[in-house]
Amino acid sequence: MAKIGKSWSDCHLLIAIEKTCRDNNVHTSWETLRKQPSTHQVVTLRIPSVDKTETKIRKSSTPEPLHREIYKTLDIPEQIIKPVKIQGAIIGTECIVSERASQ
Repeated sequence: MAKIGKSWSDCHLLIAIEKTCRDNNVHTSWETLRKQPSTHQVVTLRIPSVDKTETKIRKSSTPEPLHREIYKTLDIPEQIIKPVKIQGAIIGTECIVSERASQ
């Protein structure tokens, strides 16, 4: 049987988020609450070296003021992932991971 519309748990979550925002005097549309955080990105910096190894650094971008307001209102941390450093050997176009460390 196909699922039609939102489930009850989806509706309860939506209502809780909207109520939390209204209670904290944040009057924005659900569309903004849904779309705006999607622009807060995770980036990966690839740094090749002359000895055929590569270091990748993965971290989140700096949140914009509207992101910060939404995160603060919903009590969500601004840092969406902890920075990660990955080191490995380059074989062809692939990096074979030899070391992974959270920063």
